[in-house]
Amino acid sequence: MALSSENKDKTLNSFPWFVKEYFDNSNLVTQTKEGYIIDLLTFFNWLSNSKLNNCLISEVSLKDLQNLKARDIVQFKKYLETNIFNPRNNKSGLSDSAVSRKLSALSSLFNYLAYKAEFDDGEPYLNYNAVSHIRITKVKNENINSIKKLDDSLFLTEEEYNKFRTFIVKDYELMIKNNRQLLLYQRNKERDIAIISLLLESGLRVKELTNLQLENLDLEKNKIITNDCTRSTVVLPEQAKVDLENYLKVRKVRYNPNENVVDVFITRYSQSAKSLSVRAVQNIIDKYAEAFGMVGLTAQRLRYSFAINLYKRTNDLRYVNDQLAQKSTNLKWFYNSFEDNL
Repeated sequence: MALSSENKDKTLNSFPWFVKEYFDNSNLVTQTKEGYIIDLLTFFNWLSNSKLNNCLISEVSLKDLQNLKARDIVQFKKYLETNIFNPRNNKSGLSDSAVSRKLSALSSLFNYLAYKAEFDDGEPYLNYNAVSHIRITKVKNENINSIKKLDDSLFLTEEEYNKFRTFIVKDYELMIKNNRQLLLYQRNKERDIAIISLLLESGLRVKELTNLQLENLDLEKNKIITNDCTRSTVVLPEQAKVDLENYLKVRKVRYNPNENVVDVFITRYSQSAKSLSVRAVQNIIDKYAEAFGMVGLTAQRLRYSFAINLYKRTNDLRYVNDQLAQKSTNLKWFYNSFEDNL
């Protein structure tokens, strides 16, 4: 069913703000976007009617989605299979392919909310993704395959990471057009490379990274001691260790911190040193990613790139979850979504 421009705008405006944001950032082709609008409207109408006392769908909150369990998504799937009228055979219940398409749209939204979108403090919109626990039957559909390719572009392969790091080390400097930017790059180069390496090679959360203090580093044993209640240490890979050591060699000279500044990653502000914020780290990533041609790269995407690449090497989901300090296997969605590439 094609949507007119007027009906499409009207339907989009009826969604909660985070769904509108999803569509604004999805880069979906027109036909797929229209299909997803219809599919997600089906879901939010069902959610409102069955779980939320018939509230307006615009009033559905992130907390409402956070509270959903896998069994709720199973109920929605059953609703699609038995209750919705199918005009092709004049019976209730959609075909397997139609159910899969609607669940794929829902999966795409929840993946965005859980693994891409984040608040200013670096926390994701959703900490729990109920849809990730539901196996979605693959559909031989050109539009869905194109979405899979778009989703895959959200992450860096190991080869792409190496190119990205090399770009920061060597090529970015050649693109700088004024002396002030050049001086800033030369001052912060080792720090920025260490940040990128740690996020992509250790699986650290950006908040863990900005909270790191000098006493947390045990470089002799190749590990970082964290203050996270879900894990006590993080293994420090060789390249990340080298990059971190290079930064620590120049930290005192470049930033001149006093003895009270104990955070590992710092910046200079008004001739004094202060700790880097989560937002400042994202700004660093934005700067290099835009120049590299990968607009929209986030600290969270670097973390999940680490997870995907680690899984490719080990084929051990439990080990990956341990490295990321995940309490459950709710990262299973991307192993399913990207299994053609694993």
